Amino acid sequence: MAEETKSDEIGKDQEKKQQDEDKEKMGCWAKGGIVLGVLFFIGYLFSGPDVTVKGDIAEIRIKTSASSSLSLLASDLLEDVYDVATEYPDVSRLEVTFIMSKSGLTDKYGNPTEEDLPMGTMTYDKEELAEIRKYKARNTYVYGGGVLSRRDITKGILKIQLRHTHLLDDD
Repeated sequence: MAEETKSDEIGKDQEKKQQDEDKEKMGCWAKGGIVLGVLFFIGYLFSGPDVTVKGDIAEIRIKTSASSSLSLLASDLLEDVYDVATEYPDVSRLEVTFIMSKSGLTDKYGNPTEEDLPMGTMTYDKEELAEIRKYKARNTYVYGGGVLSRRDITKGILKIQLRHTHLLDDD
């Protein structure tokens, strides 16, 4: 009987040791997952626009969703335009294409939308890009401008020039 008790205790000790090792491994995996998630988020925050340059013409696509707002779209546009203008000094024309993601969209009958919706294109010419390049910092370009910020003015322009902006929050 004493022998069984000793072997039971040894078995329980080994089982507890294995459980502790498993917990430690899981903790490492969880920490690794958190670190990886944070790195992806930081990469997203500091990644610039996806730019295609052909000669002196640059193109970018801005994809938005119905859960976004017109203010956020205007900020994204101005930040991306500033980044392209300053990172590609030889570009004399920038074409920005706007796309509304089909994700979460439904048609008037309540059916999911099958395709992304094209919203339109805006073009920045040589003179506009030269003016943008004069700004020392992106935030000064995006949010500067006195009583009405450039972002507020851009919101109005987007609302007039693009299709499907009624799907965005109008904050």
